[in-house]
Amino acid sequence: MSLTDLLDDLVRSQPAPDPALAAAAWREGRRRRRTARVRVLAVAAAVAGLLVVVLPGAVVSPVAPFAGGVATAVVGHPERIGRQWWVRDLPDRPGPVAALLQAVQEQRTSDEPDGWYAVRADGHRWRLPEVSHRTDLWPALSDDGRLLGRLATPAGPYVVHNLVTGERTSFEGIVDPGGRGDRAGLLGSQSPAHFSPDGRMLWLPSALGRTMLLDVAIGSWRGLPEGLGKPAGWAGQDRLVWLHGGGDGSLGSAVPLRARTTDATGATVADVELGGTSGVFASQWAGSVSKGGGEVAVTTTTAFSAAPLGVTRYALGDGSPRSAFVPVDANQPCSTTWSAGALVVPVQPPDSAVVVQDVVDGAPVTVTVAAPQIGARCLVWAADALDGPARGGGLVGTSEAGWTWWWREVLLAGVALVVAGVLLVVRRRRPPVV
Repeated sequence: MSLTDLLDDLVRSQPAPDPALAAAAWREGRRRRRTARVRVLAVAAAVAGLLVVVLPGAVVSPVAPFAGGVATAVVGHPERIGRQWWVRDLPDRPGPVAALLQAVQEQRTSDEPDGWYAVRADGHRWRLPEVSHRTDLWPALSDDGRLLGRLATPAGPYVVHNLVTGERTSFEGIVDPGGRGDRAGLLGSQSPAHFSPDGRMLWLPSALGRTMLLDVAIGSWRGLPEGLGKPAGWAGQDRLVWLHGGGDGSLGSAVPLRARTTDATGATVADVELGGTSGVFASQWAGSVSKGGGEVAVTTTTAFSAAPLGVTRYALGDGSPRSAFVPVDANQPCSTTWSAGALVVPVQPPDSAVVVQDVVDGAPVTVTVAAPQIGARCLVWAADALDGPARGGGLVGTSEAGWTWWWREVLLAGVALVVAGVLLVVRRRRPPVV
């Protein structure tokens, strides 16, 4: 007799089960299977929701599409530049960016290395590699956020990187200011650089007070004459604006500040006195030319005084003031930037880097805030980004409350507690078998 026959005899010898008990057992089995499915679906939904909400800004950095002319210029600017779990090096084709951020660990409180970072319109960051971690060598960004200029290595070359196509244009002979090479090719430190409005030319600071002009279209560069002043920006495709005069370091100086306009060779086209600037000192960060080329904004302070910094707008045509002096606690050294109809001035309160927009009527509004953990100091803007909408602010906008920089962690903890509570309640509510 086989084992199967023995088991069959054993089953037939048992009394018939109670129908009610059998039905209850089947119901309990179905309930347990249904509960298990609900648990799995709840956990899967929670995990999927967290991945969708948390990862895009904290880790994932998708490359923008380029086919069919998509994403060839930046649209919008970040309202918040928050903490990021994983900051990767800048890829070859990240697409246009809204700004370049300088991180400095002055108080040893930053969780990011010193250096420069590219910031997308939604606030996502990439690290600029190699020599760009020298914070005193300022990179350059075109108005449309498409072109990035930086020194590749201390021995050169200087590279203009097309962030849309990935192409790079190299300029040999431009080296670190502490390196060896032609005096004209020593890149200036602690000074801003300026792309022309169409991105074809790049105006770079050189060491020892000189400047150089790079032709991005053909990959050549040349030095400009000395003694013209401090670069302020472009007034059109082939006009350079320089600031000169003003406080010269001598006590009691009453020399007015002047705006000189030259062509691309350095030949003077116009030179006007800026009204009411006698004895006013302007650093290399002071000047910023409007997008239309008709005005220059000057961030000034009186030489050898404790007077607060402030901003005044002047007409380039005759030097007359276009606005009253607006006291602004501007962050130095950082440059101001023009949007279509307003001026963006960087300020730095104790806890975070804040960019304040001085609108036409003089009422400041906060444009962008950065998490204190980043150690942000300055932002180099793609001017067109400021004309677009603010992005990435979510429900908290430009709030600087401490918890707003940890919202992902708060969300993760909250969801974990909810899921754990639901599972515990479901487990405790099992009905008894009858």
